[in-house]
Amino acid sequence: MQHPAGHSCPESAGSADCAHRTELERLATLDAATIARALDDRRALYPLISGAVDQYLDLDDRADAAFAAGNSDEAMYLHQEASAWRATVTVLKQIEQHGHGAAAPMTGIA
Repeated sequence: MQHPAGHSCPESAGSADCAHRTELERLATLDAATIARALDDRRALYPLISGAVDQYLDLDDRADAAFAAGNSDEAMYLHQEASAWRATVTVLKQIEQHGHGAAAPMTGIA
């Protein structure tokens, strides 16, 4: 099965894997290698979820500061970025609940 972003989803991979990959790529918060590890290694999920939570909390704080400083455009942009990171957390938690993966080293966040 060909994946929309040009990556192939092996037939052995569940449709949930392909759906999760598609959603994470659409959100554009994690790089391709990190997405692959999230799908392949359940142990990689906790640090990824933790990092994504840190990202959206920081972005929300920065958005609030921008709004307080009168920069509503910057505040809106930062809130949108925070929203993408919150959605990333949701997808990563869905992957975790499905119990995917075995063992592979983790890489960083894009």
